[in-house]
Amino acid sequence: MRKILFVCLAGIGVHAQVITTIPVFPTQNDTVTIIYDATQGNGALAGFVPIYAHTGVITNTSPTPTSWMHVQGNWGTADPKVLMTPIGNNKHQITYHIPTFYNLPTGTIVHKMAFVFRNASGTRVGRNADGSDIFVDVYQPGQFAAKLIKPFGNHQIRQINQVIEIEGASSDFGTLSIKVNGTTISQQTNAKTITASINTNLLGFGKHYISLEASNGSTTVHDSIYFIVQPPVSVQNPPANIKYGINYLNDSSLILCLHAPNKQFVYAVGDWSDWELDPKYFMKKNQNGDIWWIQINGLTPKQQYRYQYWIDSTLLQVGDVYADLQLDPWNDPFIPPTVYPNLIGYPYGKTSHVVSVLQPGEEPYQWDTTISYQRPPKEKLVIYELLVRDFIHSHNFKSLKDTLPYLKELGINAVKIMPIMEFEGNESWGYNPMFYFAVDKYYGTKNDFKRFVEECHRNGIAVILDIALNHSFGQNPQVRMYFNPNAGQFGQPTPDNPWFNETDRHPFGVGYDYNHESPHTRQFSKRVMEYWIREFKIDGYRFDLSKGFTQNFTLGNIAAWNQYDQSRINIWLDYSSHIWSVDSTAYVILEHFADNDEETVLANNGMMLWGMMHEQYKQSILGFQSNSNFSWVSHQARGWNHPHLIGYAVSHDEERLVYEALNFGNTSNQAHNVRELNTALKRSEMIAALLIPIPGPKMWWQFDELGYPYSINYCSNGTISPNCRTDRKPIRWDYIQVTNSARLYKVYAAVSKLKTQYPAFSTNNFNLDVGGLIKRIFLYHPTMDVVILGNIHVQPISFVPGFNKTGTWYEYFTSTSLNVTDLNAQITLQPGEYRIYTTLQLPAPDLSPVIPLSTDEIEITRFLDDPGLRTYPNPMTSAGTSIDFYLSLPDEITLEIYDLGGRKVHTLLKGEKLEAGNQLYWWNGADDSGAKLRPGLYILKLSGKHHSATYRINKLTR
Repeated sequence: MRKILFVCLAGIGVHAQVITTIPVFPTQNDTVTIIYDATQGNGALAGFVPIYAHTGVITNTSPTPTSWMHVQGNWGTADPKVLMTPIGNNKHQITYHIPTFYNLPTGTIVHKMAFVFRNASGTRVGRNADGSDIFVDVYQPGQFAAKLIKPFGNHQIRQINQVIEIEGASSDFGTLSIKVNGTTISQQTNAKTITASINTNLLGFGKHYISLEASNGSTTVHDSIYFIVQPPVSVQNPPANIKYGINYLNDSSLILCLHAPNKQFVYAVGDWSDWELDPKYFMKKNQNGDIWWIQINGLTPKQQYRYQYWIDSTLLQVGDVYADLQLDPWNDPFIPPTVYPNLIGYPYGKTSHVVSVLQPGEEPYQWDTTISYQRPPKEKLVIYELLVRDFIHSHNFKSLKDTLPYLKELGINAVKIMPIMEFEGNESWGYNPMFYFAVDKYYGTKNDFKRFVEECHRNGIAVILDIALNHSFGQNPQVRMYFNPNAGQFGQPTPDNPWFNETDRHPFGVGYDYNHESPHTRQFSKRVMEYWIREFKIDGYRFDLSKGFTQNFTLGNIAAWNQYDQSRINIWLDYSSHIWSVDSTAYVILEHFADNDEETVLANNGMMLWGMMHEQYKQSILGFQSNSNFSWVSHQARGWNHPHLIGYAVSHDEERLVYEALNFGNTSNQAHNVRELNTALKRSEMIAALLIPIPGPKMWWQFDELGYPYSINYCSNGTISPNCRTDRKPIRWDYIQVTNSARLYKVYAAVSKLKTQYPAFSTNNFNLDVGGLIKRIFLYHPTMDVVILGNIHVQPISFVPGFNKTGTWYEYFTSTSLNVTDLNAQITLQPGEYRIYTTLQLPAPDLSPVIPLSTDEIEITRFLDDPGLRTYPNPMTSAGTSIDFYLSLPDEITLEIYDLGGRKVHTLLKGEKLEAGNQLYWWNGADDSGAKLRPGLYILKLSGKHHSATYRINKLTR
C-alpha cells in the first residue's frame, strides 16, 4: 500500500536556521548534536561566550502544542549540564542522548525539542527573530521523512530580482523532486539531498509555493513552504474619522488601523488569511507614514476572527492594543470554562505571542434602563477596595456580583476594584498590564463585568476601576514594536518609541515607563479613559502611581520626585478635563503622595487623592501615642478647599492592622493585652469609629471589617516573606461566623451609614484633637453636633470630652443618653473604648453577632481542612499564634498544648461549651504558669464529644 504524508514546518518568520542538528532527522532515541547560530534569530547572543541551552520537549502529554515538558537547565546559573561548546563563527554546540538527557518516562512520545539560549545570568536570551521559542522536530524510529532545509520556514519575504537557493533532504534514499508553484524544477533519483534555485523575476509579485516531494517506493512524503515576493507599499490616507484599532463599517466589513511610525510594511494576518501572509491583506500606509490601514470585507456576521499585525522583515507578531479580547497562549489554558465559557482557542502552531479577537455584528449588551441610580457625592464616599482574585475563590465577576448583599449591608457605596485590564499571567494584582481595552479573562467575560456594574448601580454602589497607565509590561504591542532586547539589563524601548521612555524617569518604576508628554501617549491614554466609562458605565478611576506622570528626571531622588511639578500638574489637568468631557461627575482619584502644595492644586481642581494614614492608625491600634496623630486625614488640615482626600488606614499596599496588633501591640497591661486576638478585634472597632466618620471620603481594604489577621507578606506555606507580597492570600469568608469578627463587621456598617445617611458627617465645620492618647473629633452642623471619642491607651483615662453645649447627648452604639450640665466634667474611657455622641438621637445600630445573610447569598468557603484545626502564623512569632477551627455542631471542647515528649504544657480550653461554627483563639506561647516555652515543635490537641483533631505548631523563638 502506498502512503502519502504531508509535512508543514511551523517556523515563523525565520529566513535562516537558528538551529541545525546532527543527524538531520533526529529520533527520540538518538544521540543528537544541537548547533546554535547566535547570529540568527533575534541575534541577542552574537559575540557571547559561554552560552547555555535552556531546553525541554513537546510530548504526547503536553497540554498545548507549545507547552514544554521535562525542562533542563537552571535559569540564571552556570549550569554545566546545558553548557554549550563554542565552535567558531558565533556557533555553539551541545551533544546528548535524548531520552537520558531529558529523563523521559517510559511511554513518552516526543514530537519536538524546544529551545531558547542564554548567557550565564539569563539577562540575554537567544530566540527566533520574532521572540518566540525555537522548536526542532523529532521523528519516530524508522520513519521516512523529508524537509526543506533552504529556505527554512514559512512566511518568507523576498524581493523582486532575488535568487532563492533551495535545498531539500530525506531521511533515506529515494526519488526527490522540488516544485515551485506546482512546476518541477529539479529531480534526483536514489538520493538523500537535492538542490535548485530560482529568480523571483520569473515569478513576479505575490504569493508563491516551494514544495519537496520524496518517495522511497512505498511511502511519499512532502514538505512545503510559501513565500511572498513583496510588492511596493500603497500610499493612501484612510477614510475620514477612522480611529486606531477596529473600525466596524457594517456587520461584515471593517477597517483595521495601526499606529506604527517608521515601519517598512505591515500585514494583517489572521483567520481570514489562514494565518499566512497574503498580498490581499498587505496594509496601506498614509502619506505621513505613521498609520497603516486596510479594509476587510466579506466577513461572516457574529463570527469571531483571530488576528495579529506582522511587521517588517522580522515579521514581528503583535496583537491589536485596541481590541477588547486577547488570547494568551501561555495562560489561557488555565482559565476554567466556568469562568470564561466558550473561549475561542488560541491558533497554536500558526503564530506566537498574544492574539487579538474581533467580531463584526456582535450583539450589544442590553443595559437595564429602568435602574434609577445616582452617583454618590464625593464627600459621602465609603469605598471598599477589593482584589477579585483574593475576595472569592472562583475569581469571577459572576460570583462577585453575588457578594453585593454582603457589601450593601456593610454600608459602603463604592467598590474600588484592583486592575482588571488584561495583564501578564493569571495570578496577579493587575499592575502589570499589557492590553488596556480588554477585560482579563481570568475574571470572566466583558459582559459579566457589565452585569456586575449594572447590579452595583441597582444597589446604589459606584464602581471605581484601578488602572496602571504610569507603565506597561513587555507583551504590550506598543513596547514590542519599538524594543531593543539587548539594551539595558532586560532590554528596553528604543529611542524612537512613540509612547515609552527608554528608561524610567522617576523612582519606584516598574515595567516600562510611559512618556506622558508624548502626544501619542496622551491620545492613547485618553482613549482608554474614555472607553471604560462609555462601554462599561464605570463611575471613575483610581490612577496607580500618578506621581510618575512626568518627564522630569528624578530617578534615585524621592524628595525631588515629591516636589511641586507644574508639568505633572498640567498633564493631570489635561487628563481630568478629558474624563469630565465624557462624564462630568466621574471620579478622578490619584495615588499621588507628592508634596502638599502640588496635591492642593490637584484637589482644588476637582481631583481626589489618596490619603494614607497607616502609620498613625497603626500606632493607635497598637496602643502607643508616638506618631499616632492622624489629623492629616482632614482635607482642611492640608489647606484644601474641598473634601477631596480619601482617607484610609490600610490599602492593598500596607500591612493589616490586626496583624500589626497581634505581633507588635502594647502588652504592658495583661488585662488589656493588644496582642490577644479579641482585644485586637475590639480595638479595630475603635479604629473604624475614629476614621470613617471624619468628613470626606474614606476607604478600607477587603476583609478589614472582619479583622483579617494575615500579613501582606503571607506565603502559601504559612511563612512570612516579602517575596510573597502579591501572592494569593487565604479567603476567609468563614470569619463572619466568628462572634467578634461579626461584631466588627456590624461596627463598620454602623459608622459607614453615619457618613452616607447624615449630613453632619459631611460638614465643613469640624475639628480634630487627635495628638494624644485620647482622640477627640468634633463635628458641627445645623442638623446635629457630634463628638467622637476614643482611648487608644491600654489603661483607663479620665478626661474632659469637649461637649460644646449642655443638654442631652446620645451615645450612638449603646443608645444611652448623657445629660451634660458641666462642660468641664470628666468622663472615663476604658482601654480601647470608643464612643460617638450626637445631639440628635439616632436609631440604634444592630450590633448583634449574627449577620443577616444566608450562606447561599454569598460564597462562604471554609479555608479550614477537615477536621478543621489550623494556626496562623505557623511557625508562630514571639507574640503567639491564632488558633481556629470549625464545629459542625455544638460541643464541649478541650484545647491543649503538648510537647513532643507527651507532656501537657498548657490548657487553653477545658470542656468549654461552644456553639457550632468557626472558633478563634490565641496562644501566646506560654505554659500554664505564664512562662514562655522554649523554641521547638508542639502538638495542639482538640477533643470533644463530636470532634477530635491534632495539629503541629513550630515555635521558633521565646
